[in-house]
Amino acid sequence: MKAAVIHRFGATDCFVVEERPTPIPSQGEVLVEVHAAGVNPIDLKTRIGQGVSHFWPETHFPIVLGWDISGVVVESKAPEFKVGDEVFGMPRFPELADAYAEFVSAPANELTRKPHNISHIEAAAIPLAALTAWQALFDTAKLLADQTVLIHAGAGGVGHLAIQLAKWKGAFVASTTSNKNIAFVTNLGAEKVIDYTS
Repeated sequence: MKAAVIHRFGATDCFVVEERPTPIPSQGEVLVEVHAAGVNPIDLKTRIGQGVSHFWPETHFPIVLGWDISGVVVESKAPEFKVGDEVFGMPRFPELADAYAEFVSAPANELTRKPHNISHIEAAAIPLAALTAWQALFDTAKLLADQTVLIHAGAGGVGHLAIQLAKWKGAFVASTTSNKNIAFVTNLGAEKVIDYTS
């Protein structure tokens, strides 16, 4: 399979497309043909030797970066999915998931079915940002209905999802954003908008 590989930490010029062995899923895993992979700030930081690479005991190059994926199951060793299922998720984080490749072997419990009404590109943009928003609102802050929450950077990747999740929960949402994004965050459900540029 083809994969975007790095042999050192650095700028975008360190990526090289190379042939790599197609992964073999273990029990409880599926092999996904990747149709789209997301790029997040953590991917960029990790590529330059920061980000989650600080948690790895050592780095053995070459490596394949990326975590957010969307694609189709082509082999299943897990009862949750069958061949042909469209899935998306963020497998193995903070360990390497090798998402910048044609195929990814992923634990089935770290994937979910892709909704039919969104594309693979849209689905691959969701996992990290949505999980960050969910964990901040519900796992950490324990947000409840009828509470008030302030969401900074409401037009950003995490922020725009956090607004929608907080509204879904029944919270009163205030958000900061720039003047040009006031209408956007208001349409998402922010009831109080603070223009941080004024």
